[in-house]
Amino acid sequence: MSRSPKDLGLHAIDNILFDRFVAVQYEGAYNMMSQEARESADLSRDEHFTIIKRYSELAEKYPAVVAYYQTHGED
Repeated sequence: MSRSPKDLGLHAIDNILFDRFVAVQYEGAYNMMSQEARESADLSRDEHFTIIKRYSELAEKYPAVVAYYQTHGED
């Protein structure tokens, strides 16, 4: 029986984990809620869940990550 993912809190997600998520997001190959996206970003279930749940807060905490992919994303 699998457990539900848990929110680890904002403090548990550093800029590296968030960067891996955003990199996969900007590739555009996966639905970001999918297991494939989680695996591609090399995140645990709890890390993935926390990033999805707290995306806006993390984008405010690490604005350079989002800005990088907005300006350097693939055309």
